[in-house]
Amino acid sequence: MENKNLEAKQLDELDAYSLYLEIGRELGGKQALPSDRDTLFALASAWMKKKRSQFQSAICNNQNIKDLFKKYEKQEQRVDLILAIGDLIAGITIGVSPLTVSALIVKEGYESLCC
Repeated sequence: MENKNLEAKQLDELDAYSLYLEIGRELGGKQALPSDRDTLFALASAWMKKKRSQFQSAICNNQNIKDLFKKYEKQEQRVDLILAIGDLIAGITIGVSPLTVSALIVKEGYESLCC
């Protein structure tokens, strides 16, 4: 559990663009290593758009997640929120770290996903 906390904290410190790049690297596997940033960003953006309705179903009507967003969204440390969302979406993010995706969702905000 300590490793997940540390990973969530490190991901929370990244900006949204860096999180998109990481998702792009994870999606592309080894062939993504030499890819340019625009390609990685586009790959991740397309994947996030494709998965959006699944993320909405898992997150938007969950009162516990809503409450955590209200509590943590404005804080610099949102590890608990990232971990909670990561657990919810783990089955949706096959091939990509659920914590990376969760950190991006938190970074972009509840309203961006659910409204």
